[in-house]
Amino acid sequence: MFTQLLRRARLVTAGGAPTDDPPEGGTVVRAPAAPHGDAPHARRERLRTSALILIAYLLSRVVVLGAVEVARRQQGLDWSRAFAPWDGPFYVAIVEHGYPGFIPEPGQGHLATAAFFPLFPMLVRGLSDVTGAPVVATGVVLNTLLGGVAVLAVHAAGRAVLPARTAFLAALVVVAMPGSATFSLFMSDPLLVVLAASCLLLLARHRWTSAGLVAMAATATRPNALGLVAAAAVASFLALRRDRDVRSLVAPALAPLGVLGYWGFLWWHTGRPDAWFVVQERFWHQGLDFGIEFAYIVTGFSELVHDHTYLVMWAGFFWLALAAWAVWRGARIPAVPATYTLVLLAQMLAYSGVGPRPRFLLAAFPLVWLVVQALRERAVVALCGVLLVTQALVAWAYASQYVIP
Repeated sequence: MFTQLLRRARLVTAGGAPTDDPPEGGTVVRAPAAPHGDAPHARRERLRTSALILIAYLLSRVVVLGAVEVARRQQGLDWSRAFAPWDGPFYVAIVEHGYPGFIPEPGQGHLATAAFFPLFPMLVRGLSDVTGAPVVATGVVLNTLLGGVAVLAVHAAGRAVLPARTAFLAALVVVAMPGSATFSLFMSDPLLVVLAASCLLLLARHRWTSAGLVAMAATATRPNALGLVAAAAVASFLALRRDRDVRSLVAPALAPLGVLGYWGFLWWHTGRPDAWFVVQERFWHQGLDFGIEFAYIVTGFSELVHDHTYLVMWAGFFWLALAAWAVWRGARIPAVPATYTLVLLAQMLAYSGVGPRPRFLLAAFPLVWLVVQALRERAVVALCGVLLVTQALVAWAYASQYVIP
């Protein structure tokens, strides 16, 4: 599948290179500027490249939907339960009932919806109210569409800092990544990837207000998005140092307002300023432990080998090792996406209950830009095949409730 798409894309991207200067630094191979008359041709090439990425994405959805259907039949689940595993029931509860005005006591885990940020369920509720469609069906259709937008956004963000061919290959890898199974499930990850990639693209283009607003939406979607706050701060610092562009301060000022607004709402709604942190610790045992659990996962293979979730995490270590190898080989990305990625990696390392799970590695998609730079094209094709098989297994495991996403 990916080999045929690459053959079709070779002429499309062979001479292409990004047209946007990466303001945060980094080496980018640039093609000579095309004559004005070639602009329609360039647009057609971009449309063809986007179409090839979407074809790969749609084919991957067939694989994921097939895996979920197998899990559904094996476990005797109804459709809504198969497509809304783990986090799904909490989001459904938020859509249907909102957030409770109190912090649940131990034993009331089904009411611990405060752990889940509001933007995704707000979108689902609005669409469900307008269309009259069931909540889970609305969310799954929305996420399938958002997944397509996400891979295109990652491709566009990649073209801002990478040669066109490298950005195209990276988009195909993102399509195949195990975490992309969430693009067909009732989870908030597709929305996060859309917003994160769009924010990095806007920062690269110095669209400060738009970047800040998109980052604000992202920080109202998932806690992973806090990396965008740091990325916006670095982009602003670089713009101030080089161009004295004080308008750049708008982006880091707006970026954290999503999460701060949500925490403020919980304070008003429950009477506790630390409501989100209490729920996280009480029901998910997640908190800052400075890598203690991460070290235990690395060293405790014999004790944890029977837990499917930890097996998937150990597979994530191979991805991190591959990215580290790519850096050792000389692969680089500019400072702004690097900052975003480092914050996500720090969250995986320093917080208990997180780790290198597929969905968190998906959010750290700039790692793909590193990996693709260090591999030959045939190796990228082989990698896509391995990842796509793993994505099917992860989709089956999520739907079967064997692995915590």
